[in-house]
Amino acid sequence: MTSRSPLAALDLALQTDAIAAGVRIGERVGIAKVALHGDARDAGLLRAAQEAWGAALPAPGVIAAGTGSRQVMAFGPGEWLLALPGGDGAAEADRLARAVRHLHALALDATGAWTVLRIAGPLAIELLAGLVAIDLDPSVLGPTAAAQCAVTRLGTARVLLAAVDETPAFDLYLPRSLARGLWMAIIETARPFGVAVVPAS
Repeated sequence: MTSRSPLAALDLALQTDAIAAGVRIGERVGIAKVALHGDARDAGLLRAAQEAWGAALPAPGVIAAGTGSRQVMAFGPGEWLLALPGGDGAAEADRLARAVRHLHALALDATGAWTVLRIAGPLAIELLAGLVAIDLDPSVLGPTAAAQCAVTRLGTARVLLAAVDETPAFDLYLPRSLARGLWMAIIETARPFGVAVVPAS
């Protein structure tokens, strides 16, 4: 059963500016997430992930496309996150956990651990530059750059940022327990850019 979004109780309609928005922000819901930890040099782990997800485990900072709509993001050495819209996180994690049970690896259903925001629009980079301390130049972090995703900090929270397209658009993964406070901080920071809160998708 899908758990209720931590943003569900907020009155998002009151946070929508009726002007031409430089930034559009909305929650992405229904995304299964599986965290995988292991040794990137382990051939058995690489083979198990390839068979389960249809994608080779990427190097840090890279996003690999798997079967269906699966995306595998590498946020650090030996640390990957699968995102699968409309998927079943528990089933995905169980399938991979069984495949790697004899290896030094751990697969966990992380669906409830993260809240995902889509931040897009012509001023999205300017907004994010005021929130996170990483280089957001499209040649450094972008869908066609060497790095397509990164771990960074938003305040004191560890967050994951993935470049989606050249709109520009980004998916920002927030720790679920901190999502409400971070949402409100992001909206306040976005107001000078002209912000539109879009329906969850």
